[in-house]
Amino acid sequence: MEGKYIIFDEMVSVVFPAILEHHEVAKGILRKPTSAGFFCTDEEDGDIEVYGGSVSLKLDSREEDAELIDRLFASKRI
Repeated sequence: MEGKYIIFDEMVSVVFPAILEHHEVAKGILRKPTSAGFFCTDEEDGDIEVYGGSVSLKLDSREEDAELIDRLFASKRI
């Protein structure tokens, strides 16, 4: 799985399809974006990897974002 993401207030993750722009998604959420970028899931072990950043929000991805995205997906599997 691949897509884009934004982390708000350093703890709330939002993932969305790559066709959308980061700034379009962020303007609909009343929280401060603190990091953003792209993510993919490793097909072998299922680990989330984050990379890049958002040009439109002027934010980079952070290594710790992968854990927040993983928690989001884990909450959907329960």
